[in-house]
Amino acid sequence: MTRWKKGTRAGLWVYVALAVLTFAGAVALPLREVRAEIEYPDVHEVEADPAAYLGRTVSLVGRFDSLANGHMRLVNADMDVVLAAGARRPPGGVVHLRMTGRLRREGDGLRLDVTYLTTAPSEAETFATRRQETADDDVDALYALSRWARQRGDWYNDRQLQRLSAQAFREAFRAEENRIVVDDDAGALLAHADRGQQLGLEASEVNRLRHRALWMLMRDDRGQTDGLNGARLSRSEAEWQQVAAQIAELLPGADEPPAPPGPQPEAAYWNDPAGSYEAADGPMRRAMHRALWSEAMVRGYDASRNSDDHDAVALWEEARTMVPERVEWLNERELEALDARAARGGELSRNELEEIRASYASLGREDRADDVTRVWLKTQRDALAAGDADGRVRLAEAYRALSGDDRSAGALYVEALAIAPNLPAARRGANELGYRKILGRWRHPDELTEAERAEWEREQQGRIEPGDRERDVVRRFRRPDRVARTVTSSGLLEKWIYEGPPRLEIFLRRGASGGEAVVTAVATP
Repeated sequence: MTRWKKGTRAGLWVYVALAVLTFAGAVALPLREVRAEIEYPDVHEVEADPAAYLGRTVSLVGRFDSLANGHMRLVNADMDVVLAAGARRPPGGVVHLRMTGRLRREGDGLRLDVTYLTTAPSEAETFATRRQETADDDVDALYALSRWARQRGDWYNDRQLQRLSAQAFREAFRAEENRIVVDDDAGALLAHADRGQQLGLEASEVNRLRHRALWMLMRDDRGQTDGLNGARLSRSEAEWQQVAAQIAELLPGADEPPAPPGPQPEAAYWNDPAGSYEAADGPMRRAMHRALWSEAMVRGYDASRNSDDHDAVALWEEARTMVPERVEWLNERELEALDARAARGGELSRNELEEIRASYASLGREDRADDVTRVWLKTQRDALAAGDADGRVRLAEAYRALSGDDRSAGALYVEALAIAPNLPAARRGANELGYRKILGRWRHPDELTEAERAEWEREQQGRIEPGDRERDVVRRFRRPDRVARTVTSSGLLEKWIYEGPPRLEIFLRRGASGGEAVVTAVATP
């Protein structure tokens, strides 16, 4: 008997030891598996699918509403919850309960005879625990947690749970986005954004996803990338137009001209579009939509420049209306357009030439303006007919106005005077440039030899004599380069100065009452 008791006690201790080891093994299970074992269905889940629970003991959770005559009401639930004799009653002030009992049908409803009752963590507390145990990149678990919180938020009309559900959904959506980005699949990311829109994702998040996906489309589909500031890619103009059209369709305001002085993306945007976009506010994001669209348009225009039928002028005229904010790029395209127009050279009209010259000057390329002017003037000169005096005068004036080439202009005036000696415009133009009829020919004094100059000086002095009137001086010679005047009691003394060479000074006196002046002396200082 004593031995049997000892044996029994020994067997009992072995049993206890095994039980302890078994419990320790259970505790050693991964936390997630243990968590799954101790989570209980909500009363609403049981009501939705009672067949899985009828006729057996079940533990469930719910929110306590009220207790009357042993019957307990749960928030927003129809189940009749009855406390068995001796069962613990809900503690005061407790809302979240876990109840264990046998579930059965009673009439058209369900009845739970509770034999055990205890407090339970709130749904928000359970959410926090489960979120802490879920990895940030576990897409499926995050979506499951979002559904769990959403379901309970709807059951109890709990705004906090609904917000937590939305938070988990965004995190799951972001984790799925990152997985797609790693795969570098722009199409999948656009589809992901569309799905988010259908599921009620905030419009700002949908736009962020689309913006990121569309920047991914800016890379070449053959895997050749240019960064965002490098050499242009090998897509065709039509392909870039399709990208631009897609951007305009998906991103608000992308194809609307910017309204200065609105916000403009900084340089950091072009290096990190996704990061810059995420940190931007609404107006800046809209400006980034425009920047992305204009970049696609610019790349399309650049692609067209490689085609055989490229029209630089037409491209620039269209681009300046479509992407006016791309000033530096437009200046480059305008320069190409100007070069294309300037290539017509002498075929240009005078108005076209002056327009091209002004455009070159606005771009700071006076050198190219001079080049096209030089070609145009030479072409015009080569085209002059042998007896066209008026044409030579017009071209001389063009030389003076467009190039400042007085020597070529003077030569044209001289040619015109050789054809029509009394042509007023030619004489006036030649005189303005210092040309004189010297020794029977129209020449510039700088062209004279010393002997010719001396002979001309004698001739000049002999032509103007004291007593000649003002009109004689002008008729025989011309108006002076400068006039020095001295007032005296008897009238006005004037010294008409001709700079020459040679320098000539003619002294005249004008009466006190005015009238025509008379030469008093001639000198060559």
